[in-house]
Amino acid sequence: MNKAWFQKMLRLIQCEESAFRTGALRDFIYETVRLVWIVTVMAGYWKRRNEMEHKNAKEMVRLAIEALEDKKAEDIRIIDISDVSVMADYFIIAGGSNKAQIQALCDNVLEKLGRAGYPERQTEGYHSANWILMDFNDVIVHIFDKENRLLYDLERIWRDGKMIGTENFKS
Repeated sequence: MNKAWFQKMLRLIQCEESAFRTGALRDFIYETVRLVWIVTVMAGYWKRRNEMEHKNAKEMVRLAIEALEDKKAEDIRIIDISDVSVMADYFIIAGGSNKAQIQALCDNVLEKLGRAGYPERQTEGYHSANWILMDFNDVIVHIFDKENRLLYDLERIWRDGKMIGTENFKS
């Protein structure tokens, strides 16, 4: 279905034939064509928008990895959850050895992504620093201490996602 098809259908609807003078059939066909056109246009828009957002999410992952590596995060893992969840495209899971390091990792990620124009939506667990969760819409960063990382085992819970190595995001 292309623009010419829609224009042809609209001309058919607007014609003065007696079948369309009743109004009900004409209105039904007109609304059907209008809805099909809207769905077609929006599908193209959402496809382009999702492609652009996915590129932004990859850039966010790259920046977050750099920030985590700058502060010596342990065992950084990236899970692509875009095919299994609508909440985000990527989970980044990292570990720290103590409360001060975990908070420093969080601060560095927030600073680096914030400077690049990606403000966090919400941050949870900063004060206890057992498990800090930073939500950047398409990317969610989890920073654990050793004990809680083993306890919650997000890698196992989200095993339906694709594990991606950090080397895939290096610039």
